[in-house]
Amino acid sequence: MIMSRIQLRHDYPSLAHIATIALSNSYGRHQVLWSLFEEAQRFLYHEEPPRRGGAPTPTYFTLSDIQPKGDAGVFRIESKPYEPVISNGERLSFSLRANPVIKRKRQNRKNSAKHDVVMDAQRAFLFSLLGDSKRIDQSPPPPRSDLYRSARETVEDDRSALERQIESWFVDEDAGAILNRSQALSAEDAIRMVTMHAGEVAARLWLERKGERVGFRLIEPKRTLVTEGYMRHTFQKARKRGSRPVTFSSIDFHGVLEVTERGAFSRALTDGIGSAKGFGCGLLLVKRVR
Repeated sequence: MIMSRIQLRHDYPSLAHIATIALSNSYGRHQVLWSLFEEAQRFLYHEEPPRRGGAPTPTYFTLSDIQPKGDAGVFRIESKPYEPVISNGERLSFSLRANPVIKRKRQNRKNSAKHDVVMDAQRAFLFSLLGDSKRIDQSPPPPRSDLYRSARETVEDDRSALERQIESWFVDEDAGAILNRSQALSAEDAIRMVTMHAGEVAARLWLERKGERVGFRLIEPKRTLVTEGYMRHTFQKARKRGSRPVTFSSIDFHGVLEVTERGAFSRALTDGIGSAKGFGCGLLLVKRVR
């Protein structure tokens, strides 16, 4: 396979400006990068945000069977063969943008419904705080703004309700540290901070489960795994009457892993992890730890 590094060229400002606009949303990125390959060519890609002192626009890494073609001088493309040699027990630093979802059975339906892991955990935390955990399966779910408002009113009336919830919800985490951080905040800010942390923990656990299936384990994930950049993406794929917008979430992981089953892990490197692979999720970028 071929790994390519793709960057916008800035020596043609007008073309770069047009391309920057096209790359500004998930579907635009999908369309622009797709145009660099032959029709129906499957590929994975990963977006690296601009870094201080580096390129002013994102860098894209693609993994494909064929080399991407140039596009009117808009992009600078560097490609090389991708043939990783992996050994069991090897430790690798990694970056991954993933779309963490879980499936849950629906009443009177054959097919399971997909749920955003982060948002699902956040709603579950808020429902539990309100003493109404059975409503997690409510369809459609109530707006999060309503949940936050009810939670704020609950905590303003009884601050200890949040403290009890932290101690019970994060029993396998550092509940004491979370509790200390929450006590310095207003009721509203404390709820948002703790709810956000509940989502990050759920995302980490999702990645740990994925690792068990595809041949790796995380090294000290509670201490070293960085979970950031959670984002909801919504766009209209086709402007047709009655068509529904496409919605998915993504979150970025950075950490260190150890290979436990090299065959399964090698397949994960080339096939990707999770869903929404056509929209920049799933490509696992790794480097050897020195």
